[in-house]
Amino acid sequence: MSSDWLPSRRTEQLAMAKSWAAVLAVKGTQWGILAPEVTILNGFINSSQEALNLGSGGKPHPPHIGEPHPSRLRV
Repeated sequence: MSSDWLPSRRTEQLAMAKSWAAVLAVKGTQWGILAPEVTILNGFINSSQEALNLGSGGKPHPPHIGEPHPSRLRV
């Protein structure tokens, strides 16, 4: 199965996720996506960015205000 739409590098995947999160922040309610769901998505994106930073020798950053800490998310 081809996945040409998904970038191959993690940094590019995160950039794509951040772009979609920005779109959802504006259009999400029109598409039936609730604001808390967008907040959860942003939490996942930030956690992924932090993991990528740690994996490449970077330092973690605290969660952003208004976003749930990853340990509090239920999936």
